[in-house]
Amino acid sequence: MKNLLTLSLILGLSLVLVACGGEAKTAAPAATPEAATPADAANAAAEAGSEAKEAVMEAVEEVVEDAEGSAAKAEEAVEEAADDATAETPAGAAGLDTLVGTAWAFEDGTEISFKDAETAVIKGGVVALIAPGGLDAALTFEDGNVTISAMGQTKTGTWDGESFEMDGNVATKK
Repeated sequence: MKNLLTLSLILGLSLVLVACGGEAKTAAPAATPEAATPADAANAAAEAGSEAKEAVMEAVEEVVEDAEGSAAKAEEAVEEAADDATAETPAGAAGLDTLVGTAWAFEDGTEISFKDAETAVIKGGVVALIAPGGLDAALTFEDGNVTISAMGQTKTGTWDGESFEMDGNVATKK
């Protein structure tokens, strides 16, 4: 954010200097016979310099205000995006990335481990009779809802970031 403000300030000052050609916008009044003393000329030059300084300061203030307005708009956009993301995720639902790499055991002896975003490995229970080393199953995940399919059967469950349940049975993390 500071970099954006600094960049805006530098660009604003550069534009003012380019527009002015590096000179004051108002010329010093021409010396008249009455104001021909060096002190009068110095006062006129100081006044012109003061006016140029005021013009630059006004331009800088405008650039800073524009930058602050842009920063506020950017912050609002980020907050809206975060609100939208929160609204789309059901309360208590957690992402699949927090489930992958974990293993869970059920009371019937079945164990499910989440190998990657598309595969769960089922071991034990009745699966041990068919595949003693475990069985890879297709895994889908959406908004905290888990679906595991293998050998023509599909089981559904939920993951809230702390607990996993499948077909109404709560699992214990291994």
